[in-house]
Amino acid sequence: MKLSLGSAQFGTNYGISNSNGVVTNSEIQRILELANVSGISSIDTAVSYGNSEETLGLCGDLSQFDIVTKSIQFKKKILTKTDADELELEFNKSLSRLKLDSVYGLMIHLPSDLLAQGGEWLFERLCYLRSQNKTKKIGVSIYSPLDVDQVLSKFDIDLIQVPLNIFDQRLIQGGQLTKLKTLGVEVHARSIFLQGLLLMDTKSLPVYFDTIKSKHAKLHQLAMELETTPVKLCVDFLKNSVEIDKIVCGVSSFQEFQELLNCYASDIKGVEIDFEALSVSDLDIIDPSRWV
Repeated sequence: MKLSLGSAQFGTNYGISNSNGVVTNSEIQRILELANVSGISSIDTAVSYGNSEETLGLCGDLSQFDIVTKSIQFKKKILTKTDADELELEFNKSLSRLKLDSVYGLMIHLPSDLLAQGGEWLFERLCYLRSQNKTKKIGVSIYSPLDVDQVLSKFDIDLIQVPLNIFDQRLIQGGQLTKLKTLGVEVHARSIFLQGLLLMDTKSLPVYFDTIKSKHAKLHQLAMELETTPVKLCVDFLKNSVEIDKIVCGVSSFQEFQELLNCYASDIKGVEIDFEALSVSDLDIIDPSRWV
């Protein structure tokens, strides 16, 4: 199964449409139990997701999942060996919180850290941790096509996490997904609901998103015509892509998780959907870091 359980909502109030807040421990336990029996093998987390790592470690036996976590964020122009030492120290704390001896993947959370002067120190430490079997794969979480191009020009990564959804198709249009597949890099797609924006009722969108209300309405109208849901369309957009290995989806409740699994399991047959017509090029819309 391509679905990977995202855990940002397990430690933070994440998402523009999240009205439930941080998921309770009892809900997380139920979600993890259902994930295990449903064939989900991967969980995505990060140091920056509040107490997500600690909560995951407390709520379930994570040894049955492939855990992918992300490094601390440095946000510095120049990095040194001391920063690499801190990365390793904090990663070991992550392992402790997760109650694991190793993880499937460790990624640099910010591509700007890896691409900064001295970023080689961080990558060398990732390679070392991989050689010590603390992680099976190493890589980076990126935010733009340029990030992909710059990272691939300097580093031999195993794993990458990318933003990709019906509105944000930059990596498809720019050819980066094809290049990553050619190089054998494992690709995990995140932000498939654009922080929940794609799932909101069009009439309730904040004024900031007025420029894409017609396209947003078109997505929801398409779902109605196909007698399905926007969630299903967002999942199907990536489900059959040979270039995507995992689809990272966060949920804010057990009920949402059940709906997600049902959407993934079903198929819309006999319909050719023109997803490209729904793409948005405005960075102020498709890049949540720019939202005001």
